[in-house]
Amino acid sequence: MACIVIKKLLGYELCVLEKEGTLFYSDPIMLIRKEGFTEIYNLQKHAHETGDVISKEITRKIIYEFIEENMHMFT
Repeated sequence: MACIVIKKLLGYELCVLEKEGTLFYSDPIMLIRKEGFTEIYNLQKHAHETGDVISKEITRKIIYEFIEENMHMFT
């Protein structure tokens, strides 16, 4: 499945998968990624699901707030 980049923010790409759902997830998810880093964010639970975690708290806060304020872009 291809990952479609919706927004680039603070060096990270915020992406959605080409098709809804995956073999492993029935909840809506999105990816936060950059080279050597992939985090899966659960849009239904409004929280980190699995994978890497953004280490800088302020960066993580800004990205998570952007996702929550622009949820319509990822669903």
